[in-house]
Amino acid sequence: MEGLRKKGFAGLVDPVMAYYFPTSGNSGSAIQANKWIRPPDRYLLEHGLLSAEVGFTKPRSGSVVRTTTHVSSQGTANYNFPIPLSHWRLEMILDANSKGSGQIKAWNSSISFTWDRDGSVSMSGNGINVSHKGTESTNSVQLVTRGKGWSVIINGAIVKSGEMDYQAWESFDFNGGSIVQQLRVRYLNEHSSGPLAGMPGKAQELPPKVQKAEIPEWEIALKAELKKTIEFNFEDTPVTQVVEGLNLISTVTWNLDESAMALGDLPMFMVSDGMTGEQVLNWFERLAGLSYRLEEQGVVLVWK
Repeated sequence: MEGLRKKGFAGLVDPVMAYYFPTSGNSGSAIQANKWIRPPDRYLLEHGLLSAEVGFTKPRSGSVVRTTTHVSSQGTANYNFPIPLSHWRLEMILDANSKGSGQIKAWNSSISFTWDRDGSVSMSGNGINVSHKGTESTNSVQLVTRGKGWSVIINGAIVKSGEMDYQAWESFDFNGGSIVQQLRVRYLNEHSSGPLAGMPGKAQELPPKVQKAEIPEWEIALKAELKKTIEFNFEDTPVTQVVEGLNLISTVTWNLDESAMALGDLPMFMVSDGMTGEQVLNWFERLAGLSYRLEEQGVVLVWK
């Protein structure tokens, strides 16, 4: 792993090492502390409790002023995500004095959002295009992203949702001259749960998945197999060969959907001395943008 880091893959190696080997670092390591996700932070992330709040969290650059009622920026304040994430939620409380703008940024994309004193809110970029005017003196505004899916929620109601390009989001800006009652970015993963702490109004998450009345026996058995741990060492290994290797060492049958064959030659870096099949699926999504579906014959990796 140290060799990969020296070759310029530190941004990929460090989160993997931090997630699966949180105690392996030492004072002489080349890993920067701010790229590690400590076990307590991993717990907070999985339960929707890890966030950066303007006025309370120290920005990476720039500064903000916090009063008893509002926070305002003195020049653009920048905040880094703990690691690149595809799941997060922007949470804002706006009132008649709120006005400003900001951006959520990925390596090659961004989502801009603006708000004004008349209650109007606009969001655009990466497939999102929303303009809405609040109807109350104080408005709760959220932008929720789950991989490719997104929803804009205002005062507890979903006003628009859709799909966007899959990205690994890295930071957000609170632009100069902006003022808001509250602004927070909550970091999530696909399993995150938990309340919208501090957010007034009727909280409403993305629509839950429809639960089938009866789950087929094959699906129950397959999910049980995915909870078993496996050991592997895939370094600079194409996706197709990773799938072949998993079929040799796992009791689960792994398949590539026709759509995923386009990524067949993409090199993967996954090393583990005990990772569950569920965690493998998570890393397929993080490293290659591959989602999946469960079928009677096994797991099918899909690129949408």
